[in-house]
Amino acid sequence: MYPNERRAVSENCHRGGYPAKIETQYQLGKLISRNTSDQKVGQMPASFRVDLVLIFCTLLWGATFSLVKDSLSETGPYYLNLLRFGLSTIVLLPLFMSRIKTLKRSTLFWGTILGAALFAGFAAQTLGLKTTTAGRSAFLTQMLVIFTPIFQFMLFRNPVRFGTVLGVFIVLPGLFLLLARDSGPFTADFGLGDALSLACAFFYAFYMVILDHSSRREDLFQLVFVQIASAAVCFAIAMIVVGEEFVSGISNRYVASILYLAGATTLLTTYLQSRFQKEISAARAAVLYSMEPVFATIFAFFLLGEITGFRGMLGGAIILCGVLVSELWLPFLQLLRRKGLR
Repeated sequence: MYPNERRAVSENCHRGGYPAKIETQYQLGKLISRNTSDQKVGQMPASFRVDLVLIFCTLLWGATFSLVKDSLSETGPYYLNLLRFGLSTIVLLPLFMSRIKTLKRSTLFWGTILGAALFAGFAAQTLGLKTTTAGRSAFLTQMLVIFTPIFQFMLFRNPVRFGTVLGVFIVLPGLFLLLARDSGPFTADFGLGDALSLACAFFYAFYMVILDHSSRREDLFQLVFVQIASAAVCFAIAMIVVGEEFVSGISNRYVASILYLAGATTLLTTYLQSRFQKEISAARAAVLYSMEPVFATIFAFFLLGEITGFRGMLGGAIILCGVLVSELWLPFLQLLRRKGLR
């Protein structure tokens, strides 16, 4: 999506209505130069820079599956996520305190709901990584794209698009191949870790729908802080309830992983998403984000030595196709209408 002024100019120019009152070449030149003056000759297009930034975010996310799985050999899942979200909360706290006077009850309410959803999603994903591979977890988590329109219909009565239904039917055989044994008869190898990874996608989809609804009404920074802090509190409570031990003797590699998870994939990617994603369409962003399980599989190979068999790779590819069909079906139909082909 583009800023309002640039989008208005673009849409009106496509309709042929905007230049109607421009009577001279000079006036037209002024209009063009106003929108391109900030781009020097030879400089890469702004949209391409945005693509690179979002692909970079996806690359950062792809590494988290391997890092989390490796870190679970030293501590429990709740302790790991408590450190991740707790550290992020501490970093953001000074900025939040400077704005606390403007905090609304509605922001506190929606932020708490989002924090609980984050807790459920991250807890399910982290617990699942104890018994499934990082690559399978990443592909299963990508199912959130399929679950999201279902929640939109259930909570806000948004109609389910045909592309979503078609995507589901494409994804199902991909799931079967992904979860099948690498060799021998086609029998499912569906374990608890896989079920928890699917549950993670379910909770993430709920989170995405609530975030889309609340972020239009609340202060974005306050909403982000409340949800991160709420998730940290939830993990602290869960750690106490299940009796997970507080571990002090952690390795330098574990500390580096926590700093990466808190700094790179929580704080940095949140800022980059908020800053750059609005510059492109949601469909284009979805295509870029679909690279996450691909990066996760690559990182799992180099960091953990995980090898995904042919059936698993084929299943993952089919799942990505289903995800892309679900996201791009409506833009594809709109393109056909503009071209006069439908």
